[in-house]
Amino acid sequence: MAIDVVSAPGTADGWITSQSTIDWSLAREAGTGVADHNDGVQPYAIRSRRVASGRGTQWRVTRAFFTFRTNYITQTPVAGTLNIAGYRNETANMRVVRSEHSATLANGDFNSVTGWTTGDNSGNVRYYDTGEITTWNTSGNNSIALNQYALSQIASGSSFKLCLIEATYDLTDTEPGLGVDIYNGCYFVDDTSGTKDPYITIEPDNTTFFGANF
Repeated sequence: MAIDVVSAPGTADGWITSQSTIDWSLAREAGTGVADHNDGVQPYAIRSRRVASGRGTQWRVTRAFFTFRTNYITQTPVAGTLNIAGYRNETANMRVVRSEHSATLANGDFNSVTGWTTGDNSGNVRYYDTGEITTWNTSGNNSIALNQYALSQIASGSSFKLCLIEATYDLTDTEPGLGVDIYNGCYFVDDTSGTKDPYITIEPDNTTFFGANF
């Protein structure tokens, strides 16, 4: 029997953006960004950008963060799928990676991806997906298969945190060419429709899966 794991309420998910009019490094390697944990939807939730502006050139990086309640899960599920409702798409490829952001998403969580360091992080982060996400449904749900490491993490604590990060430029520290602006949009737990909240569907391995009533 499949079970839905719901998002943590309130301020535990959202997006963080960082921009610079000086260079790519200052946008991407910033220790802090501007966090928003109050919006139900963000058209540019995952983004890498380098465009000409009235002040010269603007570089921007945006990452999306999510938290799910897993305190009642005591055994590793046999399968799991991350479900994110899409909003807009401009050909951004993405990866799902482990994050250690705060219970209330904050400006300082911009680089809270596990294993993050200066430079190319494609070999440093802990992936939760089974491969690069190259398509994005903007009018419905996006189902992303979770790998075995993600499944083990779901059963290891009271919350399961992840980041959706743009894979071509941001993850690899590859500066976009002038005019590049790729992004995907998505919904967050603050969406008021009640139908587009992020969630994870898991397949427990037996009926003793639950550690508590819910």
